[in-house]
Order: sequence, then C-alpha cells, then structure tokens
Amino acid sequence: LSFYRFTPIAQEDLEPLRQRLTHALSEIGVLGRIYVATEGVNAQVTCPSHQLDALRQVCDSFPELNGVTFNLSTEHRRAFRRLAVRVKLKIVSDGMPADTYDLTREPTYLDAETWHHELSAFADRPTDDATRPVLLDTRNHYESEIGYFQGAERPDVDTFRDFLQEMTQRVASVPKDAPVYMYCTGGIRCSKAGAILRSQGWEDVRMLKGGITAYGNYVRQHPELRSLFIGKNFTFDKRLGEAITEDTI
Repeated sequence: LSFYRFTPIAQEDLEPLRQRLTHALSEIGVLGRIYVATEGVNAQVTCPSHQLDALRQVCDSFPELNGVTFNLSTEHRRAFRRLAVRVKLKIVSDGMPADTYDLTREPTYLDAETWHHELSAFADRPTDDATRPVLLDTRNHYESEIGYFQGAERPDVDTFRDFLQEMTQRVASVPKDAPVYMYCTGGIRCSKAGAILRSQGWEDVRMLKGGITAYGNYVRQHPELRSLFIGKNFTFDKRLGEAITEDTI
C-alpha cells in the first residue's frame, strides 16, 4: 500500500520524525521505503494484513499523517525486503525552487467512479478533436509503455523534472479555464504537478485520486464496466507492475 501527504515540516524535525517512524513501523512488521522532507511524507510499504489497524493507529499518532488515506494495492504479494525511512530534500524531486509554486493550490481530486464517468464522455473522441480535454500521463516513458489510459498524452520523459517541462509546453495553447486531466501511479506526482499548473494560472486541473492503483481496484469491483486503462500499472518495487487488464501493450 502507499500513502502520502504534502504538509510543512520543520527541517529540525525531520531526523526525529524519521527515527520515530522507523521504530513504530518496525514494531508492527511494516517493510518498504518512506521519504520525509520539509514538504511532507511519501510512503510505499508492505504491511501484514492483520496489522492494518495497527498501521492506521501508528499513522494517526503522527500529526503529519493523522487521517492520511491508504491506497491499497490491487495485488497482495510481498514487495519489499526491509524498511528504509530516509530524509530527502523533497518527497517528489521536481528541479524547481520551492517558492515558484504553491502546494496548497491543489487540483480537484476525482474518485475512480467520477474519473471513469468523466473520461467515458470523451474517451472515444479522436485525439485531434478540439473539444477533447487534455489528458496527461505524468509518469515516465517506461511506465506508460506497459499500460495507460486510452487517449492520454504520454510524454517521452525519464524523470518527473522532465515531465514538468513537457507539461508546460503541452498546455501552452490550452485556455486557462479549460479542464486539464492528469493521472499517475498513486496520486503523488499529480498532486504536485496539479499544484504547479494551478500556480501557473490553469484553474480547472483534475486528477485521479489514488491514481491507477485506485482505478484498478474500482474496475475489479465493477466487472461490467469497460476499463479505460489498458495493460499494467508499473510499480517501483520487485513486482515491477500489477495487471489492470489482460492486454499486452
């Protein structure tokens, strides 16, 4: 499972937070990697199923994580061998000065059901249709090569920094009151990209809450629906991906 939160944390509090998280999570058998930075916390972990309630209690005991949303994987294989909690400059590296954007200018979060409904309205329109909203895949090229939402613009980039530069170019001709949709694996990159885009003047930025992982869970619970995502959701662990559909890209 994964969870994240953008929230200000004082520099002097990062190392104590790292130590306390390491101790508390080790006690309940959590494995994975967690980054802490002055902009927040980002975690991808494996937790024993019988300890999920304990994990919730641990997170709620930290002001930085109280009430944080858990994004459960569609597969339940062990993905990590150990726990590593690290202090980072940023939880999502962007190559931009922090004072050039405002992380509180969050995009609109669409749950999987709303996302499916809104995308269905234009999914079958030709990509050159001027009435079709922009749909951006904020991930790296090797992620979108094994799975993506139909009709998405998939920049050929290797890093999130590169994507942000590409994003600016791709939306340059989009009216600033027009909707811009974006998605990623679990939501964190869209949260930051959406805030950056809104800081640059685009007001109607919509993202898939919980990312492809949440959408995969949704379509599994509703087999009568045609999945708008085809292929696999790339994961940054030893699984390297989880199937959303059986399509081979």
